[in-house]
Amino acid sequence: MKPFLLFVTMLLSSGASAQKWSVALSAGPAFPTGNFSKADPDIVSGNASTGLDIQAQTTYRVYRRWGMSVLAGYQHNGDGWVPSSSRGEYYQFWKLLAGPVYQLPLTSDWALTARALAGVERLTPLEGPRPTPFTWGGGLGARYALHKRWFIQATADYLEADYRHQETIYANNALFFSSRVHYAYNSVSTAVGLGYSL
Repeated sequence: MKPFLLFVTMLLSSGASAQKWSVALSAGPAFPTGNFSKADPDIVSGNASTGLDIQAQTTYRVYRRWGMSVLAGYQHNGDGWVPSSSRGEYYQFWKLLAGPVYQLPLTSDWALTARALAGVERLTPLEGPRPTPFTWGGGLGARYALHKRWFIQATADYLEADYRHQETIYANNALFFSSRVHYAYNSVSTAVGLGYSL
């Protein structure tokens, strides 16, 4: 156990000395897309409105311009038909995602980034169960170096979470509808924030 802890300590210290680690905290609007944004009177439409997305991100540079990123975030979208303040109804997403990231330097201060993400989200829909579906996506970003190790980061990611649920609806005490319904929670999350290279 001690050799393993020593190896991890050496790895982290070597990575920190070379500024391979970075952390960032950002926030911005989350735009629902697809069925999640539709305001149709059917069972699969989410009627979601534009909400808020908050992200905490850690990135480790593995080799040259390539790295691995871990993202933990929270997203909040209201009901497009009824304001959240009226009935207290809204969608909540707790995210834990990870994936590769590529950084392309443009100048000494500017760089573009591209990343792919996959993981899970804990959903709190307006009705029904609270699933934890597989979530995937990716996006683009830009980074501007400020002073020494500080930088500003802007990202835009498309994320999709899919799950199936057995829906049963009764009318006048009789079975009206029963089927396994496919739900898709799609959104484009944009965020701007501040980061620090370790």
